[in-house]
Amino acid sequence: DNTAMLTSTDAIEAALSEGGEPIVADVLGVVCDFCALAMNKIFGKRGEVAAMYVDLDTKALSLVLTPGASLSDEAIADLAMQAGYRVADVRRGREVLGNPS
Repeated sequence: DNTAMLTSTDAIEAALSEGGEPIVADVLGVVCDFCALAMNKIFGKRGEVAAMYVDLDTKALSLVLTPGASLSDEAIADLAMQAGYRVADVRRGREVLGNPS
């Protein structure tokens, strides 16, 4: 199973520790740094997004929302489309954390 897990960065870990919801979106066609920059720009402007990371190897967008915020699957797909990409799948919560406790 090559389901992408949430990428761990300092910012993502910090956002998780504050209680933000983890989300992983599989994005079609993200292959280069320029693609990642476009995604960072669009999602980074959102107040709901506390931390994010685009993993070019797994073609996955890792998001952690600010505590209490929500972002629907439709909103995530819509934002990705603004950056020029399509979202194949969105997963949330415990299933995207590599080590479910």
